Amino acid sequence: MRKRHTLVYKFSILIFFLSFNYSYCQDSLSRYVDQLFAQWDKPNSPGCAIAIVKNGTIVHKRGYGMANLEYDIPITPASIFHIASISKQFTAFSILLLENEGKISLDDDIRNYLPELPDYGKKITIRHLIHHTSGLKDQWELLIAAGWRMDDIITQQQLLEVIQNQKSLNFDPGEKRLYSNTGYTLLAEIVERISGKPFTQFTKERIFDPLGMTQTHFHDDNESIVKNRTYPFRPTGKCVYKHDRLNFSNIGATSLFTTVEDFTKWDQNFYQGKVGGKSLVDKMHTQGKLNNGKEINYACGLVIRDYKGQKAVSHTGGDAGYRGLYVRFPDYHFSIILFSNLGSFNLNLVYKIADKYLNLPSDEKLEEPEIQEFVAPLKPSQFDEYTGMYANAGGYLYRVLKEDDNLFLQFRNDYKVDLIYKSKDKFYSESRNLHLTFKHDTTGRMNKFLIADKVPFNRIELKKMPDDQSKNYVGDYYNDELKVIKTVLVKDGFLYITGRNETNDPLINIKGNSFYKTCADEFSAKLSKVEFLHNIEGKITGYVLNTPMVKNLLFEKIDRILYYK
Repeated sequence: MRKRHTLVYKFSILIFFLSFNYSYCQDSLSRYVDQLFAQWDKPNSPGCAIAIVKNGTIVHKRGYGMANLEYDIPITPASIFHIASISKQFTAFSILLLENEGKISLDDDIRNYLPELPDYGKKITIRHLIHHTSGLKDQWELLIAAGWRMDDIITQQQLLEVIQNQKSLNFDPGEKRLYSNTGYTLLAEIVERISGKPFTQFTKERIFDPLGMTQTHFHDDNESIVKNRTYPFRPTGKCVYKHDRLNFSNIGATSLFTTVEDFTKWDQNFYQGKVGGKSLVDKMHTQGKLNNGKEINYACGLVIRDYKGQKAVSHTGGDAGYRGLYVRFPDYHFSIILFSNLGSFNLNLVYKIADKYLNLPSDEKLEEPEIQEFVAPLKPSQFDEYTGMYANAGGYLYRVLKEDDNLFLQFRNDYKVDLIYKSKDKFYSESRNLHLTFKHDTTGRMNKFLIADKVPFNRIELKKMPDDQSKNYVGDYYNDELKVIKTVLVKDGFLYITGRNETNDPLINIKGNSFYKTCADEFSAKLSKVEFLHNIEGKITGYVLNTPMVKNLLFEKIDRILYYK
């Protein structure tokens, strides 16, 4: 009897120490997460909500920062966020529900359901839409080219009208993968037409209600009131923010409203198959293939890739001042859900959390260590040599600005983060976790900077054009697909494209008739390309606009001419 009591006692002690050790480790991990987000966890800052799920249990959930800066409302795990493109997986899931019922096939021609779309002479299938291989031009970049602002009220019907006016594709269906929000807007429309129900109702009845996601809905009316909603912000200086308004009244590609708590229920459906069943969940992870048989990493609203030797399933989202990242490590039954209401939020912190929880190799060694020795501060006048426009090979544009004797990195219209001087030609942005090293050419002139010592951004120089040369470009240009006129004019020796909501930046000559054009969209940090066309006599007849997700948009020169000098 005594021996049995001794064994029970030892076993109880073991259980106590194991429980204590687990609690201590979990507390330590939670403190680590809190430290990562401490810079936003303030009453004067937007922030984020996070939920970390392990083996079906939420092991950490918290809000950091403010949901509304005007009324001092803090973010909690119950705060509702617009999650932008993370919405796409629900649209794809809705399509698969209809396929399971035999109502559609992924290989159906989309014009079977959307006959008003143009016949491009090539079959576009539902599968092409899901995997971003359709070749359809992106709806947002079409609107921007037409002079829309992304904080305009944009309805589903307006998008459909723009889409059906297009006369060409970016490429033949299945030839490439190029992200296109257009495809997911059309998928939502297909769900409505096949089910006979509004997409908002279909998703509520078939996905959200069965999963108990009571705080989740597709938001198709920008004027409707949503309790516990967060508001989006953008940084315009150090600890200075502005509202980043979002007035979307469109769904499918975006506009899901949810909380991190609700999203954990969706996350667990990938393991349990409560809605749709295991076979449908498996289909969600089916990666697309190009016409040549090459497999791409995009599945059904999910990106599947290797992260440090582990399978990771994820998707990001970004509209206005909202940013989000959902990542799941299925082999570990581990997920992280992060939604933010700050446009400059550093989503990569999610992977630091994954490293810590899963004991994966850390990238901490890549970060620049704190400088212990005294560093003499730069005088404001010394900032001037760093200022200017910089672009990388992919056409991403950053500006380095000096304002109020401080240096800032601007990566969107007025999205600015402060740069902290660390040592000679080295700066750091805490909020974006960016390390910049500036470089000089052989003459000693600043000509580029590197991010993390490996991603080069070369300085862009503006060059004036002679008057006799620039006059050839001046005039009005018309695009029949967008029904819009743009005007090219010359001012102080520089060419400008003007029109509704165009930027005030001059065209940047690359070579010959090729120019860079800064994007009018405050959400984008990318440059567009403008290629002017001419006849055999050398007279300019039009230009072709190429944006990241819209190719070969033709503007033909028309007779009316405006010229300013």
